[in-house]
Amino acid sequence: MGSDKRVVTIDGEPLLARAVRRVVAAGLPVSVVGGPDDVPTPAGHLADAYPGQGPMGGVLTALGVLPTPLGVVGVDMPDVSLPLLDALAARRPLVAAVPVADGRLQVLHAAWGPDALAVLREAWQAGERSLRRLLAEREDIDQLDEETCTKLTGDVVWWTSLDTPTDLARRQAR
Repeated sequence: MGSDKRVVTIDGEPLLARAVRRVVAAGLPVSVVGGPDDVPTPAGHLADAYPGQGPMGGVLTALGVLPTPLGVVGVDMPDVSLPLLDALAARRPLVAAVPVADGRLQVLHAAWGPDALAVLREAWQAGERSLRRLLAEREDIDQLDEETCTKLTGDVVWWTSLDTPTDLARRQAR
């Protein structure tokens, strides 16, 4: 993106504040992993145990201290679906319950279970850094198919991730 995604605004609201507000509105606990402490965080903050190592390090950090099932959302996903997160957590996954959208596992809009920490630690020690690749190779991942996700979320493109200025402009144009 070229800037700190947490402070990028959508509909006049910084992405971090938007994500936290949406999750808190559903009555779910919130903790923010990583990033500098110089951006005000309206929720608990966990120092990333694996800074600069991407989302897998953040999920490992959270799983190391928070109870499961643990809902995880990316700060750069402005249209997080709370009904979908609730449905994923209700599945009580052992490793993870992950929605599929646009033909891909959406690993940063998932629920992680009690066995996830051991699975991720083992993969990490083996050099794996991609959550999507790790989960795609496992048979014990509870995948929620696209049709079910659509029923839960309606027409909202909940998996939109703002990774580039072009993604941001496209989302702001909606």
